[in-house]
Amino acid sequence: MQTKTLLTLSASSALIFALGTGCAETSDDTGGLNGPRTSGLALTSDTLGNTDVGGMRFEVTGCAATPTAGFSDTVNKDLEDMYLPGGIGVFEDAPYDADSQHLFSDHYFLLSAGCYDVVVQPLQANGLLSQDCASAHRNGVTVEDGKTREILLISQCKGPSNGGLDVIGTINHPPEIRDVEFKDSKFLNSCTGRNEVCVTVFDPDNDPIEIAWGTSQNFNYLGGISPAGQPTTNNDGSITYCGKATTGPAGDYGYTLTAWDLATNSLGQIDRIENILTQQGDPSMSRDDIEFPIYAGMDCRGRSSVVLLAMNNTPGPDTSGYAVPFIRQLGEWVNPFTLAVTPKVLHVLDDNGQNEHPGDDTFVINALRQSFGLANVNGISEPAGGLSMADVQGYDIVWFANPGFPMDDPASYDTLQSYLNMGGGLVIQGDDMAGPALAGGRDLDWFSLLTYQDNGITTCGDTTNNNVGNNHTVTFTNEPISALNGSQMDLRGQSFQYGNDIDHTQRQFGGERVLAESSYTKGQCTETYPAAVAIDPVNLP
Repeated sequence: MQTKTLLTLSASSALIFALGTGCAETSDDTGGLNGPRTSGLALTSDTLGNTDVGGMRFEVTGCAATPTAGFSDTVNKDLEDMYLPGGIGVFEDAPYDADSQHLFSDHYFLLSAGCYDVVVQPLQANGLLSQDCASAHRNGVTVEDGKTREILLISQCKGPSNGGLDVIGTINHPPEIRDVEFKDSKFLNSCTGRNEVCVTVFDPDNDPIEIAWGTSQNFNYLGGISPAGQPTTNNDGSITYCGKATTGPAGDYGYTLTAWDLATNSLGQIDRIENILTQQGDPSMSRDDIEFPIYAGMDCRGRSSVVLLAMNNTPGPDTSGYAVPFIRQLGEWVNPFTLAVTPKVLHVLDDNGQNEHPGDDTFVINALRQSFGLANVNGISEPAGGLSMADVQGYDIVWFANPGFPMDDPASYDTLQSYLNMGGGLVIQGDDMAGPALAGGRDLDWFSLLTYQDNGITTCGDTTNNNVGNNHTVTFTNEPISALNGSQMDLRGQSFQYGNDIDHTQRQFGGERVLAESSYTKGQCTETYPAAVAIDPVNLP
């Protein structure tokens, strides 16, 4: 004869409960939390830990592949009206400390001897599963004939989401510009050697400093300025930054320096503290600025660019959509000295064009007019005897173009050289405009700092000429003039195909800045040459 045995299950809740008086719900062992309770004190929910627990579900199933397999019983129970250990010695330190208080529920199952898997699931008062407390499990519980097996399972609940907030208030001071020193004088009577200015900046908090040189529109001419050498840290912790100013025509020029203090922002990036203040919700400036004049008593060389491309060649910069923004950027860049108004531009078409690339001049003139206005751009053909200073007088930018042939008139060479030396902005454009030299040793490398090799009709042994052979791939470099403010497109890294010859040249590394490179590859052969360069007098030795 098989004897029934008793399995005692107790579930302890480490979460919160409530005390109630009068009648409360109790289990009817059929799955609901209902029915009258005879006690005068009932725990209907967990208020100790403020969880949603109002009772327990006890599930007992027979172990798989044993004689009890297939058995299952489920009972829902309320929380008991007391705590464990509750002064009951057998439960003290088994497992809870004698002075602790834990809510619990309990149920006895009368079962056949054998193996059982047990689950205790905390329930909400409405019988749904608790969202705050996890179920507890024990598998393979053995029930012996004629004995009571008692087990205690712990259902772990979520604790409150707490964290500490330690607020530290700091103060920050902006950097201070303490001194402006001109290398010799702010009155210049030469174009090189005396146009260096140094500004000393101090940060009271010893923060890192960022500076930016700029130009001021409060003077007749804008000029240009760029860093000269490395900053110097002084004994008092201040830092001296030096810049080399560029002037063009004789007159007054305004320059600026702005200093910011730096820190690490919430993304772990070095940032200006004034940006961090804005992110904090307290926008405020943390910087210092200075504006200073330089007076040029003589004309100095302006900026220039040599572009070894026909703009309307097919394929070329026009068909790629890059020609118009490139023309605008060149015009903006070569003219840094103009009054703070729209510059006046003269386009000159070399009379030795021999009808190659017809319409290139019209295309460039229209692009210049889109950029600087119809009334500010004029176009002429090169006079028979070459350009004179009278032709270029009053213009801020001269754009001299022969799309398919070299410059051949010494008078035009001399005029463009004089015009540039007097502070004008100059662009020389055409795919054969690197050479050869003109009569009297007038080498075009004076404008480009590119040594002429050949006219590039073959590259890597292939024909690269007259759009009947193979194409060059022309790529704009990362020079910042390819992303000027006000320009229509950031050209840096953009590429296009060019189907005509491009002069093969060698860089002299005398201060020229490559704006675009032409590259051609055939098998193991790759030839790369400058396709456009810019000359800034501030970078010349």
